Amino acid sequence: MLIASFAGCVNSQDIATANDRLREKVVDLEKQISQHKGQIAHLQARVKEAETTASASEELRENTPHVAAIEIDSLSHLRDIDGDDKADELVVYINVFDGWGREIQLVGQLSVNALVIPIGYKAITLGIVSLGPAEVRRAYRSSIAGTHYTVNVALVVPEGVNIDQITVKAEYVDGYSGITYAVQEQVKSSGPINFSSSK
Repeated sequence: MLIASFAGCVNSQDIATANDRLREKVVDLEKQISQHKGQIAHLQARVKEAETTASASEELRENTPHVAAIEIDSLSHLRDIDGDDKADELVVYINVFDGWGREIQLVGQLSVNALVIPIGYKAITLGIVSLGPAEVRRAYRSSIAGTHYTVNVALVVPEGVNIDQITVKAEYVDGYSGITYAVQEQVKSSGPINFSSSK
């Protein structure tokens, strides 16, 4: 009887473990189904848009949102990734607005260039990132505080270069109109920073 009871206990534990694994698989499959549904809806919307764009009314065309301006957020900052007390990455937050100052998403190509312009010397490029339409879409962030695009730029500076601010240039080329939007800002540090050197 003791052996039978022990076997029954073991079997119960095995069943519980198996049930937990099944629940995890169900949750994972449900997430995948939800993602696929969203992708299908997106594709259906694109097909429908292609069918109706040519015959769209003047009112519809006039009220279709378009990018009017991009800006580099003041919260953009330098970051020390490897913990050596040297900034080796620039985190750039880009805000996008339509003609009424409302937030809007980008569909096109986005590039961010980080450089320093020492007095009396030519500009030194510290890092540059170029994003295609798919990468731009993945860079989109949304929260209760609003929406923005996050671009991480790895910084590589010749040894011995000390600077206290970085010039950041961002350029967006609209995928539909081909119009280019550009902006330039300064990202300052609390003091001179000796950046990680190239090796």
